[in-house]
Amino acid sequence: MSNSMMNLVFLAISILMLSFSHAARFSNLLDASMDGDVGMLTRDNREFDLSGDSSASDSSDEDSSALVEVGSESDGDVNQADPDDRDFCYSKEYRKRTLKTMWEMPFIGLFSDLRNQTKFEASGATIAKGYAWVIFDSLRTVGRISLDFNFRSEDNILVPEKDEEEEESQFEGIEYSPETDTFLIVTEVYIADGDRLQSRTEEVKMADDYSSFEVIRECLIDFTFEHENKGFEGIYYFKRDNHRYFMGLCESNYCKTSSGEDAPGREKGHGRLVLAKMVEIEGGDCNWQVEKIIHIPTDAYFTDYSEIAFHGLMGPTVAVTSQEDAAVWVGKFDWENLEFEEGGTVFHFPRNDHCEMIYCNVEGIHFLDEQRLFVTTDKSKSKQPHHCMHKDQMAMVMALGSSY
Repeated sequence: MSNSMMNLVFLAISILMLSFSHAARFSNLLDASMDGDVGMLTRDNREFDLSGDSSASDSSDEDSSALVEVGSESDGDVNQADPDDRDFCYSKEYRKRTLKTMWEMPFIGLFSDLRNQTKFEASGATIAKGYAWVIFDSLRTVGRISLDFNFRSEDNILVPEKDEEEEESQFEGIEYSPETDTFLIVTEVYIADGDRLQSRTEEVKMADDYSSFEVIRECLIDFTFEHENKGFEGIYYFKRDNHRYFMGLCESNYCKTSSGEDAPGREKGHGRLVLAKMVEIEGGDCNWQVEKIIHIPTDAYFTDYSEIAFHGLMGPTVAVTSQEDAAVWVGKFDWENLEFEEGGTVFHFPRNDHCEMIYCNVEGIHFLDEQRLFVTTDKSKSKQPHHCMHKDQMAMVMALGSSY
């Protein structure tokens, strides 16, 4: 028999054996389906529902209403994916409630002139006058970034304080005041009036050519903290009835200390927003007097809180981020009663292939529009896992998940 003939025979036998194999598999599947066992595929020790039976893969409307938002408190009766578990990335909640990265770049790649700086510990962000503005708690410098987000653009500049040496700023939040064409920057907690741990705002004015900024006023915030490292992390500024108002987002729960195993500041889901009104004091000084402590809904079931942003000027849509949970809660705010509405949705920042948090240091956020967010990250800490380094000291644009 010739070689070509032998090859044809072997080919025919192979095809016949393959056909028998597929027929046997189909027969097994058919038998399993008649026995009610079909529908689960196991991959990497995880089961995925292939049955197409909504009763097997989806909860009923009644059951769905009982599900608590991912990131918020469970009543213990709901079989819900744990965001700290690797299986969380295989859950439907992760697909529906994960932000989509649209663009990102390290700060060191944005500015054409780095001004001899290589460390950019971003701590707050806002959008005003056609630019994104970023502050850094490691620098007394404000970053101006074009909304085109181009690499080493001449429009992206670092604006230093006028006639001052560069030093640690402890800047934590920034907002624009349109009626005065100034920026309000809130600083870290410091000791004031003897032993009180308080914070203050610095009102700064940019030079016409943006070559520098100058502090024109400082105002103490009449609110006492328990720990020097747990103060305001985010701010919002607005003017109403001819009064200037400040909202300060406390970093820890209850605005209390997070030190210690049973510290109240680590009791998740008890975020607080401090509302204060500016009061003029004789002699030209000023003070922010607290008007109200606003409770953030427990739907934002976070370990800490790093930034707050509203969509539009005093708009109803609000976002609150958590650095430790790598998540953002999006909900509604009632401006008439100055309080949050219950409900809202928690979205998670994307994770790596091992379902590990990589956006570990989110500290700045601002709405670009209803669906997209401008986000900034701080420098990763030495105690954090090494994979947190990949997304630190960056600016990025994120889109909200499909469930929004």
